[in-house]
Amino acid sequence: MTPLSRERALIGNYARQALIRFRKSLIQIDEDDGLYRARMLGQSWFIPVNDRGTALWAFRFMKVQDRYLELVRSGDIVIDVGACTGEYAVPAARRVGPTGHVYAFEAAPGPFRCLERNAANAKLKNITAVNMAVSNKREKAKAFFDIPCTIAGGSLHYRHSAESEVNTVTLDAYFENRVPHVGVLKIAVNGYEPQVIEGASTILPNTRHVVFQSAFHESVIRLLVGAGFEMSKSVPRGEDSEGRAVRVVLMERTHS
Repeated sequence: MTPLSRERALIGNYARQALIRFRKSLIQIDEDDGLYRARMLGQSWFIPVNDRGTALWAFRFMKVQDRYLELVRSGDIVIDVGACTGEYAVPAARRVGPTGHVYAFEAAPGPFRCLERNAANAKLKNITAVNMAVSNKREKAKAFFDIPCTIAGGSLHYRHSAESEVNTVTLDAYFENRVPHVGVLKIAVNGYEPQVIEGASTILPNTRHVVFQSAFHESVIRLLVGAGFEMSKSVPRGEDSEGRAVRVVLMERTHS
């Protein structure tokens, strides 16, 4: 890197940090029944911790999801696995309207309570919030909820110190005898995405789009290609806690 390039990089980094500090200064947080209500430029969102950085992450994450909301149609059934506080589920529920429905799965207790509050705060009655982890089998499993620097940190894959026992369910079992025609299946579960796909063999033939974020994207893509999907977009999204490259991938159904 030349001295000029290094200088430009430093200026760019300084500008980004200054912008983040400015955006954080716009956020007000108040405690509300054991949760925290963040407000920013007319928006309101419940988060599980009193931290402006976390609030900014949630508000920015909702904007990132806008491009995938374009996949959602009025009347769709949307399944959100790893719903966190509802950053995708709540906007998706608005988009599907009263004739559609969103099923939002979140295992972590704090984010799940926020998911319920955010849905209620938006006055949405077409979200079913499910406090369970999604896997490839039904069992009681060990989950870990303290991945650093994120409120979307629960995982059955990454091993961290805050261990809890959770109930797992497969999508096939949850929707047994009432398999829906799914417009969008969104998955972001910190490394457990392949297992979610393995437990959705009856759901996938009735699914139009799958959007997932994973460090194990190659394995997930192979499973979905075998289930009749093709990849239409793949976007880098940093690294996981073990240094693996994470990608957000959009898959579309090609045949039954």
